Amino acid sequence: MTALDSNLTWGERDALYPKHFDYVFSLEATFWLITPAVFGAKIPIKVLTSSENHWDTFHVLDEYFMRTPNGIQQQVPRAKLAFGNDAILIRDDGAVALDGTLVFETDTPDRLAMRYSGALNLVGGTQRLCLAPEEDSAGPKGTAFIASTQDVTNPKYRWMVQNRLIGVGQVTTAWRDAPSGNTKAWHLKFDYDIYIAT
Repeated sequence: MTALDSNLTWGERDALYPKHFDYVFSLEATFWLITPAVFGAKIPIKVLTSSENHWDTFHVLDEYFMRTPNGIQQQVPRAKLAFGNDAILIRDDGAVALDGTLVFETDTPDRLAMRYSGALNLVGGTQRLCLAPEEDSAGPKGTAFIASTQDVTNPKYRWMVQNRLIGVGQVTTAWRDAPSGNTKAWHLKFDYDIYIAT
């Protein structure tokens, strides 16, 4: 049998399943890649925590509420980054995997944990993160895509535990002085729009 055989079947369906993505909030996160990136190694990236008067989650239209797939109105999270346990992995083919956990302080007494994985793509190739420019400069831009699960105990944001979220983001990079002041490193800024799939 060949690929052109008219009797060859590819599956029982002849149409795609219906799907829809609902925007719920946006997220900003900035990291330092201080350890030199190398192919095939999982390298930690250090998240920058937020100032006291800055929220890292927000709604682009300044909405306070949104609707989950079950039609129930829920509140958009107000959260600021407290710490993270995050890493990137540059594969031999140049693809970059994202993996980590971000922990947020919220406007409730409870913290919110977001466990995510995904992929990073940079213009000109993500292997550019393995290079060390001679002077400060803007680095390549790109895109990032993540899927996440959440954990929080406060009822106000329990809807986040019950739904898997998808993030579509833009990434900017720069080579500059690291926070320690005696070395340079890659500064990575991620801006995500977060969706629920229905």
